[in-house]
Amino acid sequence: MAEEIGRAATSEEYAHDCYLRVNEYLHVALQMYQQTLPDIEYDFTYLTRSYMRCVMLLEERIEAFPLFGFRLEDYDALFAEKLDLLLNIREHEHVQWSGKFRPALTGQGVYPRPVQNPLPIWLGVGGTPQSFVRAGQLGLPLMVAIIGGEPRRFRPLIDLYRETGRQHGYSPEQLKVGVHMLGYVADTTQEAAETFFPGYAKAMTDVGKERGWPAMTRASFDAQRGRTGPC
Repeated sequence: MAEEIGRAATSEEYAHDCYLRVNEYLHVALQMYQQTLPDIEYDFTYLTRSYMRCVMLLEERIEAFPLFGFRLEDYDALFAEKLDLLLNIREHEHVQWSGKFRPALTGQGVYPRPVQNPLPIWLGVGGTPQSFVRAGQLGLPLMVAIIGGEPRRFRPLIDLYRETGRQHGYSPEQLKVGVHMLGYVADTTQEAAETFFPGYAKAMTDVGKERGWPAMTRASFDAQRGRTGPC
């Protein structure tokens, strides 16, 4: 049961499913316990309290998704603050830091210290220009996540990152760029397309339901195939 509650935080859909299944299971268990052992008041009370505690935990997990109690409107400010704290921890063994969204650190030691000095930190970005600017301002290596669209469309954003970094005094060697994206290899191009399309279409359609994208069709998939496309 504890494992189920812990997993409930991984997705909103799973959290609701977990809540319903655990709630039903515990409700039946309570009825059976009361019918078979009516005289054991303490144990029944304990089971009732445990049942309510599990329900409360699950409800908290569901309510907190996807930012675990924080407001989605504060997403960028939360990200910036947590990144600032991470960089502070990287630089200092004993951390003096304060922010808006969590208690201040007043000289506490953070252990264990990383073997690398400094600890490599890459900033993952999507298609938001401000994210590229932030990475350039901090001189952090950039990891570009491309889950759809033509990779060449990200070139202006990478140029923006490099120019921002240059303006803030960072050398080209410090402004590293990495890219991760989908890919599939087979003996022939056609075989790769035929094998890859079903799973790719399902994944992109599922993501699209959350982000407002249209469903992935075979025509749109084929349109992205080629030297400049992600497929």
